[in-house]
Amino acid sequence: MLVRTLTAARRVVLFFILAIISQNAAQSSQPQVQFGDLRYCGAFKLPEYWEPVCDDQCTFHYAHGAVAFNPHQGGNNANPPSLFVACFTGQGASNVGEVSIPEPVISNTGNINDLPTATSLQRCANAEAGASATLSFGEGGISGILIAGSKMYFTCYNSYPAGGCQSLSHFVKNSLDLSAADATGAFLVTNNAGGTCFINGPMTWIPQEWQAALGNMPAITYNCCHSIIASTSWGPAAFAFDPSALGNTPAASVALQYYTSSHPALGQWDGGSGPLVFETAWNNSWNDAPVPGYRGLVIPDGTRSALYFGAQGIGEYCYGEGTSDSSLHGQPYGGTIYCYDPAAVVSKGDHAYPYRFQIMAFDLNDWASVAAGAKEPYEVTPYAVWPLAPPVIPFTNGITDAGGGGAAYDPATRRIYWEQARAYGSGLPIIHVWEVTSATAVAPWHALENQTDIITAYPNPCNPGVKITVHWQWTVDSRDAIIEIYSVRGALVQKLRAARNTADQRAGIAWDASSQPSGIYVIKAVIGNTRGSKTIVLTK
Repeated sequence: MLVRTLTAARRVVLFFILAIISQNAAQSSQPQVQFGDLRYCGAFKLPEYWEPVCDDQCTFHYAHGAVAFNPHQGGNNANPPSLFVACFTGQGASNVGEVSIPEPVISNTGNINDLPTATSLQRCANAEAGASATLSFGEGGISGILIAGSKMYFTCYNSYPAGGCQSLSHFVKNSLDLSAADATGAFLVTNNAGGTCFINGPMTWIPQEWQAALGNMPAITYNCCHSIIASTSWGPAAFAFDPSALGNTPAASVALQYYTSSHPALGQWDGGSGPLVFETAWNNSWNDAPVPGYRGLVIPDGTRSALYFGAQGIGEYCYGEGTSDSSLHGQPYGGTIYCYDPAAVVSKGDHAYPYRFQIMAFDLNDWASVAAGAKEPYEVTPYAVWPLAPPVIPFTNGITDAGGGGAAYDPATRRIYWEQARAYGSGLPIIHVWEVTSATAVAPWHALENQTDIITAYPNPCNPGVKITVHWQWTVDSRDAIIEIYSVRGALVQKLRAARNTADQRAGIAWDASSQPSGIYVIKAVIGNTRGSKTIVLTK
């Protein structure tokens, strides 16, 4: 009985230690990104080509969807990085293309011809090909893409789900060959917010140093702000999940941020009465009519900021038929009314002319508090909103800027790629590029390019020693393994080198943590281009 009592007591002590560690880890001292930390690098154009077999749907014309960073063109480590970009958005559109990343140019003249043009690496092709449950919508298409090694994860959504949100929304494409019919899905990601329309949109990676505090998940999936508004979040949302868990068994998610009609913390959908977190000049604080959703989210490593890119209606909210004749505003029209909106003429729906592009910035400490149960998802509010209007970036006007697209992040260069839809030609997008200059980044890391089985650590939790074993089964590289140990806040604690034992294709090395405080630590191993990570807990 005494032994059992002591064992139970140790478990209770360990539980409280882990709870304290988790709570401390949730409050990061990493810097918030400020707008001055984003150095504008310029822009480049997406290529124009024509596919007569499927008209615009096989081009980037009228695209305003997902963008994903790929560390290596076509998944080949010998090739430079590229972008995967959702193509034409519309009925049944589930096409994706791959383009190169030219060095962006800042245009001082506002002439689109100043910008370089990306090279088409793979023509737009149906990403759903091969899947058993393809989705075809009247409006919408591919809304989120993530690249993980040689796999592509993507989501499909309906921007006007009048019949309700379809429960299956996430897909896995088992190669980066866009001509291969190797997709599986659609798969279910569960959430506690109320429906698939909260999670079937953009996705992004969570930096390694934040994963433990955000539900031990590597990525974010979300959707928001589209009609029918009752079916989705009333403002930018965030749900942590693991794309590698997608399959026939539903994948779990951890709610970090969302809003509903009962908790409209960012303001009412129609810009009417209700709580607002911005001054009067920023009324309609998140209504981005007529383009649905905040389409891009990036989380720069070495910071505690989540940056949402979107298009925003900042004028008077109006539901009805768009018109360029201001004298008709408010007049009856076919059972509804006219809404003055020269940016969306002959378009029935939500209007709030004029429009602007903007970035909405949130603090990851708030997300960590939600994950720990100390705060509700609807209690999270942004710490800043930055309009992307002249003279901040060229090719915008702050009046008709209603075509915001996706965003992607490259941790190696700390560059953000954001798509401005319908910027030139026949509705072709351009890609704007920023570099995050704040903070000292943790060593560049591509989430889920990592193989989690590359590292084992025993014992875990440990006190104070732990044996770290690195396995070579994921690579033919013969180089030694570089092992880096980070605190949960991203500070490098120690760097080690482990030589491979060719007999058993592994290397073992001991880490003595006696000089370190109790807490969560992240072990990272690098073997050439192969990376792995493991989270451990030190208890004293």
